[in-house]
Amino acid sequence: MNPLAADFWDEKFRRFPDEYGIEPNDFLRLAAAQLPRGSSVLSLGEGEGRNALHLLKSGHSVTCVDFSAVARERALGYFESARQRGQIPAACKWEYLVLDLERELPAGHWDGVVAIWCHLPPVAREKVHRSLPVWLRKGGIYIAENYAPDQLKFKTGGPPEIELLHDPQILRQEIPISCEIFQKAERMINEGSRHQGMSATLQIVARNT
Repeated sequence: MNPLAADFWDEKFRRFPDEYGIEPNDFLRLAAAQLPRGSSVLSLGEGEGRNALHLLKSGHSVTCVDFSAVARERALGYFESARQRGQIPAACKWEYLVLDLERELPAGHWDGVVAIWCHLPPVAREKVHRSLPVWLRKGGIYIAENYAPDQLKFKTGGPPEIELLHDPQILRQEIPISCEIFQKAERMINEGSRHQGMSATLQIVARNT
């Protein structure tokens, strides 16, 4: 089955829930502290909702995007459960759009855009990056951590196709807003059974000035 197809991910999320962990990504947790409370955030490739749930608990509203309807239903269940337990402020809203980013991009304006382990084919990735100045309000930030080409030597997560990995030289040219953090990192990752061990990543915080 094609790993870039929605059916592949629906089946994967159905058979292996929480395979990518339940806690938010470490880099997102740190970088999102720059967002003023009450921000609106677009989260691309959100999956089962662990990063969005952290943002909601931190007092933000979130628009999630993924092309798996199974992941959407699981995420919405987590959000509702957290709201019932009083972990999400009443003012925080969420929506979850099932979209294939190769075919359609979300429309709107946000204070933040997040892309964690969102490995798109090059053409779709370029479209996403070109959309950042449109999506982000003035002063808004883009937060991303994705696997870099050196990840192929670690094989501890991420796609095995080189074209889906985030080459710093290519991304530096693609991102049209001001990069405040743009760094390669080799670090231990502990996010479920599928992202586990020493990893090579590219970490980005960029601002729409």
